[in-house]
Amino acid sequence: MKKSYLKIGMFLVIGTILVLQLSGCRNKDKDFYGYWSGTEDGLPIAYDFKITKDKVIELKENDELVDYKYTLKHEKINTGSYSVIKISKDELVKGIPEIEQTTGESKVSIMRMEGEKDKLMLMATLNGKFSTAVLYRTSKDKSPIGKIEKENDIISKQTTDEKIDSFIKTYTAIPPTWKLVNEDKGITINTDTEISTDAQSLSDLLANLTGISNAVTEQVGKDVPLRLLENGKKDYSVVFKNGQVTDYNEVFKKVIE
Repeated sequence: MKKSYLKIGMFLVIGTILVLQLSGCRNKDKDFYGYWSGTEDGLPIAYDFKITKDKVIELKENDELVDYKYTLKHEKINTGSYSVIKISKDELVKGIPEIEQTTGESKVSIMRMEGEKDKLMLMATLNGKFSTAVLYRTSKDKSPIGKIEKENDIISKQTTDEKIDSFIKTYTAIPPTWKLVNEDKGITINTDTEISTDAQSLSDLLANLTGISNAVTEQVGKDVPLRLLENGKKDYSVVFKNGQVTDYNEVFKKVIE
């Protein structure tokens, strides 16, 4: 009986140690979380990342944010054990589509630098070409990603009416004789002159309105109507939603149907 109790006691001690070790690893893994910026060694290539518990977010040159899923591994290197974030080629294709057709190895690893809580080492292999960069911890206020997130937060909190007003103030790709008006939960284009009714002019006008409607969908939201109201008329000539014609008069009928 005593031997059984001793075995149970030993299992409990070992189990407790393992739990504490795993807990310690998880706590250290949180050191990855946050905003990071750096440049590639020897090249003027800037990196901006945000790391969360399940993804790495990278800022691309066109201000696009790309999410990569990653795996977190604990590897022994020389005499130490390190936590390493690994991003596979299948994930990297999201931000670097040109590597999909390459045959060389492509992967990214990010690891904490020994004794440095605010520095990370990035090691990238793209089609067999290896490069490194040191990433430095930064704040949301200073991070380019953080600034974009704040702008997106402001936009998402705007009402549709506020977004329409903002669109009207900033959208300039319209003829000087057109005026954009916020009305009836949509945008009406008032024209000072009557439009040309020949088929080519109407087709060109529809193409122009399609582009404006697509911009409305992107910047204001889905299902926001764009209406064309010609000078001196009471009824809309044509109505768009999400880049598609939803209603039209007899004049536009000949080029739409």
